[in-house]
Amino acid sequence: MRLPADSYHDGGVQAVSQTDAGGATACCFGGPDLYVTTARRGLAEAQLSEQPLAGSVLVFPGAGAGHPTTAFAG
Repeated sequence: MRLPADSYHDGGVQAVSQTDAGGATACCFGGPDLYVTTARRGLAEAQLSEQPLAGSVLVFPGAGAGHPTTAFAG
């Protein structure tokens, strides 16, 4: 299944990641890596056999970085 974890650079698609899980629920950057959680609840046994990584936290090493953080002054 195609997981919508595309990397964009200069307005174009830089890379597309494929995985055996659908239903991305959240994503965040940790340094140069992208972390994605996927849904499992409500999937039937047949769907779970097709998506063995459902309900997992996935890491895409070197997928990019998010926006720089802003320090809070107090």
